[in-house]
Amino acid sequence: SNPTTTQWTAGSAGFTASMTVSGGTTPHAIVSYTGLPTGLTPVLHGTTITFIGTPTVAGAFSNGAIMIQDAVGATVIKRFGITINAAPSIGNLTATQWTTGLPGFNGAIAVSGGTGGLSIVASSTIPAGMLIVLNGNRITFTGTPTTAGTYAGSVTLRDAIGATVTQAFTITINAAPTIGNLTVTQWTAGKAGFTGVMTITPGTAPFTIVSSSGVPTGMTAVVVGNTVRFLGTPTVAQTYAGSITLHDAAGATITK
Repeated sequence: SNPTTTQWTAGSAGFTASMTVSGGTTPHAIVSYTGLPTGLTPVLHGTTITFIGTPTVAGAFSNGAIMIQDAVGATVIKRFGITINAAPSIGNLTATQWTTGLPGFNGAIAVSGGTGGLSIVASSTIPAGMLIVLNGNRITFTGTPTTAGTYAGSVTLRDAIGATVTQAFTITINAAPTIGNLTVTQWTAGKAGFTGVMTITPGTAPFTIVSSSGVPTGMTAVVVGNTVRFLGTPTVAQTYAGSITLHDAAGATITK
């Protein structure tokens, strides 16, 4: 008969396929075989062919054949195919920083391999407020992180035949960003090189200015790393009451 199982995972012992021999004059014997997955050997117990060993190479072994001979020399050849899938694997987390209080964490972990679909069987040290889920061939995180900190976690997947893989990851949840006071608040009209800066802490870099107002005429506010700086040369003497609004990489907003 046809094999009862035609898919398995490379590196996993306990291949469960069997083939039933019927008819003929007992006892039967295997006289030859070819095209089996690397690492597997057929054996005959009574009227049942089973396979021992562990498949070591992934691939589609579509040209398998076994010849059986009965006690009076009658023979039969059975041709069949067995697919050995690659062992399950888990990639690295694509984003490792986010901001507390913000939903939509966009980090993901690619998964591949395995037989009959993968499922999460264990996870640890997920950021508070978040859940880890498996969607197709990606592990993602749902929810909104509530507590800042660095979380060194792990996730374990298992396929349908029991092959498992574990991957570690680290996610840093930053506190919401703040902007410090301007370090220099006076300058002279017509003089370049204004030295005042405003420090951004902590948030999730990079930061982007989404709006500004009240910047001295002739000057422009820019973000350099974790600081707001002012470029250009002020041209008009007066007192400027300004404001700047920033987004961090997670979308958190802060106005100073």
